[in-house]
Amino acid sequence: EFLALLLAKGRLFEVRLVPRTPASFRSPEEILANARRQTWVKVGSEKDRRLQEYLDANITERDGRYSLSWEPGTLAIVTWSPR
Repeated sequence: EFLALLLAKGRLFEVRLVPRTPASFRSPEEILANARRQTWVKVGSEKDRRLQEYLDANITERDGRYSLSWEPGTLAIVTWSPR
C-alpha cells in the first residue's frame, strides 16, 4: 500500500532487499518485554498470559542468546527523492 501511495503521488522509488540477522536477546524476559511493547499488551491481562504461554513454548536458546526464530530474514528499504 505504501508503494502504491508513492506511485499515486508521482514519486519514483527504489526498493533494496538486504539480509537481516535473526533478533536475539539476553534473556526470555527481554523477549517478553519487547513483545509486550510491539503488541501493546497490558501486563497481567489475559492477552499477556496468552503471550507468555506462546513465548514459553517457542523461545529457544543458542550460545547463551534467546530467540523465537533463528532463521535469517530479509529487510526491505524503500527510498525516494523529495520533490
